[in-house]
Amino acid sequence: MPLNRVVTSTKLIIRWQLIGKKQMIKCPLLVPAISLMLLSASTYALSNDVDRDLTLTATPSGWGEDYQNKEPYILNALSYENNGGGWLDAAFDRSSSSLWLSDKKNSDQFKNEVIVEFNNTENIGSFFYTRQRNQTGSALHFSLYASQSNQGNNFSLMATGSADIDAPRVVLFEFEPFEAKRIKLVFDEAIGDKAGAQDFEFYSVSPFDVVMSWFTDATMSALKENTLTLEDILLIEQKIVALPDLESWEQGYDKHEFLLYIEIAKQLVVAPDSLSTDVIELNKGQDRIEFNDRNGMHFSHNYQITGVAAAAGDEIHVFVENPESKFDTNRDVELVFTQYAPKLTPETEWNQTVRLNHGYNKIEVPFLTGGSMQTQIRRGGPIYYQYANPQQGSGAKIRIAGGQDYPVIRGSDDDADVRNLVDGYYQDYLNDRSTIGVIDIVTDNIIHTETIGLAHKAFNQDGVSSSRTIEKWNDMTRELLAMFDIADSSMMMTHMIKNSDNNGSASASPGFTQYPVVSWSPFLYAYQNPGRETFSIYLHEMAHQLEHSMLRPLYHISTNVPDHVLTYKHSGQDNFARYVNNLNYNRAYDKAFEDIFNQVPFDKMPETVKTLMLVQLELFKPGLWQELHRSLRAFDDSSSHDNYREYLVSETSKIIGLDMSEHFKRYGFIADDVIIHDIGHLEPVALPTWYATVRGTFDYQGDGFTGTNNAKITSISGNTLTLTVSDEQEEHLLGYEIYRDGQLVGFTDTNTFKDKKVSQSSQYQYSVKAVDRSLQKHNPSNEKPTLKGFASTNVLLSSQFNHADHVTAIDTEDGDITDMIDVEGSIDTNKEGYSSVTYQVTDSDGNYAEMTQAVFVITASDIADVANIDKLAQLTQQAIEQAKSGQGQCDDYSWQDLQDMTQMGIEVTTMALPSRQEAFSTTLMLESALENYRQCH
Repeated sequence: MPLNRVVTSTKLIIRWQLIGKKQMIKCPLLVPAISLMLLSASTYALSNDVDRDLTLTATPSGWGEDYQNKEPYILNALSYENNGGGWLDAAFDRSSSSLWLSDKKNSDQFKNEVIVEFNNTENIGSFFYTRQRNQTGSALHFSLYASQSNQGNNFSLMATGSADIDAPRVVLFEFEPFEAKRIKLVFDEAIGDKAGAQDFEFYSVSPFDVVMSWFTDATMSALKENTLTLEDILLIEQKIVALPDLESWEQGYDKHEFLLYIEIAKQLVVAPDSLSTDVIELNKGQDRIEFNDRNGMHFSHNYQITGVAAAAGDEIHVFVENPESKFDTNRDVELVFTQYAPKLTPETEWNQTVRLNHGYNKIEVPFLTGGSMQTQIRRGGPIYYQYANPQQGSGAKIRIAGGQDYPVIRGSDDDADVRNLVDGYYQDYLNDRSTIGVIDIVTDNIIHTETIGLAHKAFNQDGVSSSRTIEKWNDMTRELLAMFDIADSSMMMTHMIKNSDNNGSASASPGFTQYPVVSWSPFLYAYQNPGRETFSIYLHEMAHQLEHSMLRPLYHISTNVPDHVLTYKHSGQDNFARYVNNLNYNRAYDKAFEDIFNQVPFDKMPETVKTLMLVQLELFKPGLWQELHRSLRAFDDSSSHDNYREYLVSETSKIIGLDMSEHFKRYGFIADDVIIHDIGHLEPVALPTWYATVRGTFDYQGDGFTGTNNAKITSISGNTLTLTVSDEQEEHLLGYEIYRDGQLVGFTDTNTFKDKKVSQSSQYQYSVKAVDRSLQKHNPSNEKPTLKGFASTNVLLSSQFNHADHVTAIDTEDGDITDMIDVEGSIDTNKEGYSSVTYQVTDSDGNYAEMTQAVFVITASDIADVANIDKLAQLTQQAIEQAKSGQGQCDDYSWQDLQDMTQMGIEVTTMALPSRQEAFSTTLMLESALENYRQCH
């Protein structure tokens, strides 16, 4: 087996070597060694740097491939001796079961030492020292000497070093070769003050060692000495070619790998800088996964760009210089192979990780199923690297030979250069089936993997600016992270990958966002082209990765808050004003305000209405979402997850500085009778925050209406009201509160309102109050009074008719003015029949109102019995409850019919003298309307 390290300076390196299993790779991988200590040395001379130490506390076990590799070059000792006694033969019998332990102990006047003589003066390159770890005799500090003769005390100090008391059992001493007839190892310090060893094994310099000594590091991208010639290389090449053509555990070497290294050396002699640009210096300290865990989120992955893509079955060669891996294999770098645009299912295999050992790795690119991908998606994808664990240190470098380059676009790239690069790669994709056809767009916080076809469409056909796209995404993600209280300088990085399933849906998993393949790429356009304007699909999924676990019971609700706020900020698009999924509403606001006034329970509201409840709080207190997440991360009482609703009300109230219970109660999020005691000291919110709209409230800097708003109803058509304010106040208008017969019945942020709870056959008095964008309500000036009564009523034969029993008058300023009603017409109660009267009233400001009422004189036998009225009352209540579910799939006629018949049921059951005919006919019509609604809803 080949050596798996490169000596980078004239140093003696003592290493522990692990046993390694051959991985899923074409040829045996080289298992990394772990340095025990660094010994300073120079050939034939004493180094000035003899005190540099490197200690180790790792505890691996077993022999490694270096032992095999050196086996053919073992040196037999001619003789050995020591000055401290003990059975020294045990240290040279190549048996791990025997142990030499000196009789004498070290002292200030005495140090244990071992002298080894060889048959000839040898070019020594390394030796193994095996000891009992943590046992008496194990060396802690030592010195290495060399002599050119077979006698005399003429040793020269070559190096010193030290080892941790918990260092592993087997240590490999490896160093720049030096010649010696004898060597002396002095145990300057050892456990128990005695010297000990299970084995010493010494090795001469192999041609493999010579090859490895040529390179500056394990990336094999540069030669150490510029004096190396082709003749020198050819001489070593001849020696290696002459070796048996073996690749086995017993023989311990694979000369073919070294012949590859020789070819690399030849290339570098001719072109010294030809490989240096291929070296990737791995980023330091980028443990994004640990950052995820520390902040309770799943946004980031540890992928890093290599700029190389590969297809399944390709063979690539990866050269790794990883100093940290020399000490601890847990710090190995990992390479990640991917399939771009897979069909993502739980069973889909779209990425695979391979650990990279220090030195040379030959890898066959794995076949990744990718699911049943679309036909235009080719097998293969980008290769990324990542650190194996939080202990990964600095200084790692890799060089990948093989694979294929693909476009990686960054914000600093010139738009014209990007178009040229994309077009060239796209033409390769069209003309060469082996070209994978993938591109990565890299922003500050996103790696976005895209198909080259859609990238070409955006950048080359539609003229999208790549630098503008990246700038826009940098702004967007910086603000998104800020909403979750993550600093924009953080290392957060998510990976967006296409889902070839093309089912129109997106999803998120830890570190990754999957989005569907469509005919254009919303990510690339970034609001640069009309009609292609959406960040929503991305912001929603990224919010899933960022939100705190306390909010996860509000799954798909809380995650939409940043989407609505940031989409409007960057595009002026208010998504609540556009649609409600799967409901017969053109605008989410219409559904939301209707549900609030119908007191629909929170759990029965659609997700978009629930989302509005939270968005309104962010609009009312900008920065709330950030402060809320900061608070949640500092909170560690998991028991509050069971009562997360009250906790959320409490925390938002504390952040805003007002008791926001009323806001949540309007949505049925908490019950009306709930009192949250830890915010009892706060003033209740006085403004109607439940009216806030994104386009009406976001970033509003004004103080509301600057003069008289003159809010009024300009027309009523059926049950639809048309509303207006004075032109000069229009820019400050948020919406209108609607009052029917003096009672608040609704709110609209448009200039129309449809009252769905009235009968077309009845008469009502309406008035409005304008609400400005600062959420201040404004009473209308000189609003006319409201006359409230049924369109028809009954009086008993021979009774006295009193108009106050059948109509009331309410005025906004004057209050109840029923006693000011004038009556036109008279009722003869001495005979059965029908008459009509007109009621007229004028308030203190001279505002006039009138209504006409039909009056039926009936006998006692005409009055409905209690049982029938109770039946109608129960049926009416059922209709009221059913109507809370909204129009659903019913057409307008069926929905309006239910509203009309429900209102008639209310009128008949609340009349003083309902007739049998009214009770009977109303019951039949309401039953029919209710049944039709149940079938179509």
